[in-house]
Amino acid sequence: ASPWAAQPASGAPAGYGALLQHELGMGSLYLRYNTGLAIDDNAQQLATLLAQLARAAPQVKQWVMVGHSMGGLVARAALERGRAEGQAWAARAPMLICLGSPHQGAPLEKIGHITSLALGVSTVTQPLGRIANARSQGVKDLRHGLKGRGAPRALPATQALRFVSATLGDATDSVMGPLIGKLFGDGLVRGPSASDTGLVGDVQRVEIKGIGHMALLNHPRVYAVLREWLGAPVLA
Repeated sequence: ASPWAAQPASGAPAGYGALLQHELGMGSLYLRYNTGLAIDDNAQQLATLLAQLARAAPQVKQWVMVGHSMGGLVARAALERGRAEGQAWAARAPMLICLGSPHQGAPLEKIGHITSLALGVSTVTQPLGRIANARSQGVKDLRHGLKGRGAPRALPATQALRFVSATLGDATDSVMGPLIGKLFGDGLVRGPSASDTGLVGDVQRVEIKGIGHMALLNHPRVYAVLREWLGAPVLA
């Protein structure tokens, strides 16, 4: 009964965009951005792109944003910028979903070269190793997340934020699992940062045990959460 398994065979791994289009008829667009730029710079570019896109596609009634890791910070900062500037697309963006995004910061930049080596050792975080080793401005921004950037602690009434965090601990190990999760989070971002504790309003948080940071990008357990938040029928 899994929509993940029912995805039409295309020769490629199932992805959230294709699955949501198949189940809910939602169109999907993907953003490629320069992780070497500051998060604020990427957010400004994204807000500008979305404003242009909304003008070109007035038939789109709502924009749902989904961001993984740094992408979640870029999306959130762009949304806040769009709302502050009164951009039409931002008023039609009722929900932002963040997957493993370090809203309250990550120790990546703080630890520096040691973390770069650690990222290369683990298969969970190897894809981030080259980025961290480059010591880009974007990676340096991960140290603080959105703290000190004017991110509101109380959401506007029309805005919903959804947070998915992960922990590396074994979900079946009731002793060591929680300890590993508390210490290491998903291998890159710890739970309190990924769920932005302290934020109030229309906020929901889900923690998925036993998977790592990069697995949040494409995992059936994550998709099960996304489809529920976006109003897909409950599975029998």
